[in-house]
Amino acid sequence: MTINGQFIGITPVLFNVRRNEWPDKERFVYRIERDGFIPKEGEFVGGVAVGRIIGSIFSSAGLSLAWNGVMTLPDEVEIDLDPIAASAPAPPLAATTDRLQRVNDLYSRGLITEEERRRLRDDILNDEP
Repeated sequence: MTINGQFIGITPVLFNVRRNEWPDKERFVYRIERDGFIPKEGEFVGGVAVGRIIGSIFSSAGLSLAWNGVMTLPDEVEIDLDPIAASAPAPPLAATTDRLQRVNDLYSRGLITEEERRRLRDDILNDEP
């Protein structure tokens, strides 16, 4: 798993970041990869935690207030990866030709009917068993 182009670890990952290391737009772009699965990209968006504003009062030369919001990310994010669909390889042309030839041979020797020959030929051309 990478976040903002930096390798973080192998999932599951606990991701912590100091406030001074947050990106300017407060977005963390992630990318997750795993063999046999389609990689997934997205982003986590940080924000000021509701009910977590810290205030401080300074009283040296007067009264001054400083408010610093506590930035947070979602507590837990679950991301599902989709497997890469395995497509069946097309049968070799020679194998298809051989099968068609055998069907025609059976028909010419009178071992199958015209209807059976057509059905078998269609099955072979549509790659059905």
